[in-house]
Amino acid sequence: MGVYGHFPLPIELSRKPFDYRVEVFWSIVDVLDREHQMLPFSYVWNKPEGDWWFDPRVLDRN
Repeated sequence: MGVYGHFPLPIELSRKPFDYRVEVFWSIVDVLDREHQMLPFSYVWNKPEGDWWFDPRVLDRN
């Protein structure tokens, strides 16, 4: 099992449009070794002077 965090992202404050999204896909493996896919979610940062905000959506890649 692993949980990782506090990693750098290649963010450029001068990027136009300024729009970054981190999408999280995760699962849980129970004691019987069965994997359960959980609902994905994302965090968005679209204002250089603002903060990341939670977005329950994951964008369609098609």
